[in-house]
Amino acid sequence: MRFAYKRLVLYTVLVLLPAAHFSDTEITPADKATHLIKILEEQHYGKAKLLNRKYYLNSSERFLSELDPQGLIYLKEDMQKFSSMFREHQNYSELNSALWEIAIKFASHFRYRLSLFIEMLDQDSEEISDEFKIYTKGKTEYQKDLPSLKKRWASYIESKTLQQFFEIGKYKSSEEFSKAFQKERKKIRRSILNFEIYRLRNSLTSSDEMIDSLGSEFLDAMLKELDPHSGFYSDSFRKKFRSPDLDQGLSFGLEFEHSQYGDTRVSQIYPGGAAWNSGEIHKGDKIVEIRNSINSDIGTDVADISADELYILINREISRKAFFKVRKLSGKTVWIQLQKTKKDKEEDFIFTQVLEGERKIGYIYLPSFYTDSETDQLGCSEDIARAILKLKRESIEGLILDVRDNYGGSLQEAMDLAGLFIDEGPLFLGENSNRELNILKDPNRGRIYSGPLLILQNSQSASGPEFLSHALKDYNRALIVGSSSFGKASSQKFLAIKEGKYKIDKIKLTTGLYYGLDSISHQQKGVTPHIELPQWNNFPLRETDLENSLLPNSISKEIRYEILPELPIRTLKNKSSDRIEKNQFFQKIESIQSKAKKWLSKPKEIPLDPKDFFEFYQEREKVITQINEISVFKSSIFRSEVTSFDKKSMHNGSLENQIFKSKKDRLESDPYVEESYNIINDFINHNEGK
Repeated sequence: MRFAYKRLVLYTVLVLLPAAHFSDTEITPADKATHLIKILEEQHYGKAKLLNRKYYLNSSERFLSELDPQGLIYLKEDMQKFSSMFREHQNYSELNSALWEIAIKFASHFRYRLSLFIEMLDQDSEEISDEFKIYTKGKTEYQKDLPSLKKRWASYIESKTLQQFFEIGKYKSSEEFSKAFQKERKKIRRSILNFEIYRLRNSLTSSDEMIDSLGSEFLDAMLKELDPHSGFYSDSFRKKFRSPDLDQGLSFGLEFEHSQYGDTRVSQIYPGGAAWNSGEIHKGDKIVEIRNSINSDIGTDVADISADELYILINREISRKAFFKVRKLSGKTVWIQLQKTKKDKEEDFIFTQVLEGERKIGYIYLPSFYTDSETDQLGCSEDIARAILKLKRESIEGLILDVRDNYGGSLQEAMDLAGLFIDEGPLFLGENSNRELNILKDPNRGRIYSGPLLILQNSQSASGPEFLSHALKDYNRALIVGSSSFGKASSQKFLAIKEGKYKIDKIKLTTGLYYGLDSISHQQKGVTPHIELPQWNNFPLRETDLENSLLPNSISKEIRYEILPELPIRTLKNKSSDRIEKNQFFQKIESIQSKAKKWLSKPKEIPLDPKDFFEFYQEREKVITQINEISVFKSSIFRSEVTSFDKKSMHNGSLENQIFKSKKDRLESDPYVEESYNIINDFINHNEGK
């Protein structure tokens, strides 16, 4: 009875859904889709791709596959009906009626599942399968009837209950785990059910919002069908879920997206925000759990919720201070405490250090190619320029610029940054939607730094960092060290579009593809390093893995520019290889890499018998433990120190000082930075004839 009133109110809202309709003056999803086609034909780089019936049907199928990827909402007959409904029409004129039909079905199943969960709170007699099956993209098996769907939901809740209990404590045997689980199962299960009820209640509030959400998803599918980096962004979603904290400018400084891994991951970290300042969260990381206290028995499992749900949760429901359990791409798991803050307006947003050992080497870590519009102050190239001036006062003999896990940002900032290291000249070639080639040049004559330079990159260095590495490599201006980069040589621009009565909130559109001065594009290939270091990444997703990734054209254009003397790559590579063979960290990587890929990838089935579940996940936990142990490393060849300029502004016990100490400890525990330090030392010695 305690849920009767809430249920009545919610059902009243849902029953009204089928009666809703568009007014004559309202801008409908069909209007927006028609207008979007015009924009794509005029401005999209891949516009040669025919925007025909096949494109319409492919967009429709992509849209449907994203509606219910795990088969927890619609039945098999529903999906078949939706698919045939799209195929019956030639264009977007019938899109509105199709979305209404989908919304009506969603409302019907929503009522069923909400009542089911409320019943499950008070009973524990549901039939569950032997395992919970997890579907990969495009392989969803939809249930044939409601009893089957109920069984799948019960199995889903059981899998979540087992996973959360496994995270709470350590058990020596499957028998011990099973016995303890039976005692705690009801409490944990109830907590998970309450969270699922919360998710369902937030997924639909009115018919207009439901149609707006479905329409946005369809428009996004249209863009993703052309290339993986274009997308649709609805302003109405952010306006709908404002909160007192956001209104005060307080946030964790994170955004999320449904990733190419098939789950929700960090998509953006705002410069100067809480996550940025921690230095411990990067784009591509996955948040799996949130707790108000690190010592709490039960947290909120967010591993399988959508990007929108996670955004709503952390901005409206999570307290201003929380602990985030984050799984890195390497498989390493860390707990990070974040506190909602306003964007920090510090002098800059980069991490600058002096590595003091055999020589003084400057070190700069750049997490993204941010612009002045993102920070209300200066862009990253201006901040890097000031950092270099500070480092030059320390009499550094070389510079390491670390762009690992940097997913890019502003192309203009990449150009300005490259210009800090070369005097003048062309940087790369740009190809627009009309297949016209333009030479992009260093906008400023002169350079700020002319000494030995090393760029440290990895497979998640994308876009901006790749433009920088490619240009400096063409000039022989820098040593490129690490692993082949991501392989994104396209550029996008945001458009806020209004035309007459039609308004599309915002779209991100791919408008160009780029080539190096050698007439070769790093699109899909990445920038190959001069000196390769063993890759420590168990899920090396790259541009070639993305659906509808663009292919570069074959071009031939002679460009004159002054190439610097050839770098002593062979000598430096041989010395690095000798060290790597003796380095315990790099030796251990290869021994655990194959195990990690097997156990850390998303499983196809989760066993639901407690003993079987324990055996399955215990093996996975052992691999994670090994990964965390490998990550423990301490450099013996340098110590990391703040510049004299920055030291003046630091105070003992301050938050800034605590953040600095954490970053310093990580820097001194980074084997990739240590090897980069060795390589640039070898380079300087070679130049000096030692």
